[in-house]
This record gives sequence, C-alpha cells and structure tokens, in this order.
Amino acid sequence: MNPSFGSLFQILWTFGLFQHPRLLETDWPAAIFFRSTPNTVAPPFSEYHHGMEAPAGARLLLVSGQIGILPDGSLPDTIEDQCEAAWRNVFSVLEAADMGAENLLRINQYYVRTEDLEPVRKMRVKMTGDLRTGSTLLRVASLASPDWLIEIEATAAKS
Repeated sequence: MNPSFGSLFQILWTFGLFQHPRLLETDWPAAIFFRSTPNTVAPPFSEYHHGMEAPAGARLLLVSGQIGILPDGSLPDTIEDQCEAAWRNVFSVLEAADMGAENLLRINQYYVRTEDLEPVRKMRVKMTGDLRTGSTLLRVASLASPDWLIEIEATAAKS
C-alpha cells in the first residue's frame, strides 16, 4: 500500500527532512504539489527551492528560452530592459497556455556579462515577487546573438 502524500509528508517532517520556514509562509497553489528545501542541503542562495514536484496528471509547459526582444522585433540596449522584455515574453507564453507565474516550477536564466548578475536577480524579484521555484542562474560566454544579454527558460504545470 502506498502512503498518502499527507502521511508521507508527516513522516518526513517528523524526521526533519523538510523543515524550512519558507514552506510555512505561503499557501501554495493547487497546481504545485510540493516544494522542497530540505534541511539536509545548504539553504538556497537566493529566491528558489531545491526541488519542485507537480501532481500526477498535471499539464506541463516547457517554455523555450525567451530573449529580450520586444513584440515589434526591436531589442532594448540595457540589461534591465532586455530582462523585463524576456520575462514579459515568458509570461505571454504562460498566458497563452492558460497559466500564470503561480504555475512555474522551474526557471533557468542565462546571462552574458559578469556585471549583470545583480540586475538579473533584481528583475526576477520585480517580475515574480516572492515566488520561489526550482532555479538555475548561469553566466555564459555568449548567447546565439552577440546582442542578446539574457535568455530565460521556464517549466510550468497546471492541474
């Protein structure tokens, strides 16, 4: 017999495997089954969780890397403007699938210039608020075009 999620969670909680204050701060949406930041792993360095799990039968949406190009095809000059445009593009893809930020499971951000780390982090907080997902933030040598400063991929799920 498989234990229910509730009883399994109680067992793991009892043994201290998932006791993290952030798990208690938010009423998570029904679309997301479980967010894990176990105390057996170093705490996150930023606004993310170490693990995310969607419920069985959830629709998954894999958002291809979105760059900072505006709908009219123009490319902003600054990292802040490219980040905002890339995030708006991610949200547009989510919206087209009848999803929103609350459905995000994972975010991968790729940026080029070392000095853009803080603007990239700040824009994520501006665009997603206190939402915490699985996350990877990578500085890369280049993206497909030398003019692109940021690319954002996402995975979302909805029951």
